[in-house]
Amino acid sequence: MAKVKIQGHASGTGVLTVTAPNTSTDRTITLPDSTGTLATTADVPAGISSSADATAITIGSDESVGINNSTGFGTYSGTGVKYSKGDGTFFVGRDGGQPLWLNRETSQGDLIGLATAGSTYARIGTTSNALVFKTGTGGNTERMRILEAGGLTFNGDTAAANALDDYEEGTWSPDLVGHTGSAGSHAHNLVGHYIKVGGLVWVRAYGYLTNKGSYSGNARLNGFPFAPDNATAGTLAMFPSTEVDANMRTINVTGSTTKADFMKGSRLDIAVPWSEIVTSYYLSASVVYAHT
Repeated sequence: MAKVKIQGHASGTGVLTVTAPNTSTDRTITLPDSTGTLATTADVPAGISSSADATAITIGSDESVGINNSTGFGTYSGTGVKYSKGDGTFFVGRDGGQPLWLNRETSQGDLIGLATAGSTYARIGTTSNALVFKTGTGGNTERMRILEAGGLTFNGDTAAANALDDYEEGTWSPDLVGHTGSAGSHAHNLVGHYIKVGGLVWVRAYGYLTNKGSYSGNARLNGFPFAPDNATAGTLAMFPSTEVDANMRTINVTGSTTKADFMKGSRLDIAVPWSEIVTSYYLSASVVYAHT
């Protein structure tokens, strides 16, 4: 039969008390088939050691945790990873530096920090309802901020009016027509591209007519992807005209519409008639205008 032996230590008169649990269910304690010693609280070290000569994990008195670090959160030193319960900061470091840290408290400013050789060179934090990115010596030079209302500002500019809040690029369908008459058998292979950065739009139309259809009146280009705030002149690199003369020609986008008229003359104040347009000759037009 198995035996339980309770023996005093030296001349001590200590008493070992076993109290029955407050339950009707049997409880069993199984001892290992070897000799061992039960430890007291004082016998348990503050760290968990690997290979008995280095601290693998340390739990500090403030409940911070250090991994491969004997000081817990405290003053960071040496290779390792640590987490502070107090402010929620998580560090990954090596050789006395702090290459990466994450901080949950917005009041601390820096949510993410990067460093090399102990010197901070980049930070991501929050301030004034914005997400801020900083670099430079000490990581203190603001490079970009994302505003709560949307948009980006750069190099320390905090004004919402100066924020970049839109970027878009794509294609559009330019349509070279007369401003009166009807389409009839009108056909073309014109293509259009655009880039919109904030309130500035660049558009380009390129191609040629294969059939003028039944249009008449003045020549017009329809279908711009965004209406300009005001009338804006553009540039013609190529124009499909029957006339070879000294008159200049340009394209003028009408304000608050998606159409443009072609103009000619020494003062560029004469509308180009549809009758001047020919097929199989290229049109290449571009315009830069404001759209807010």
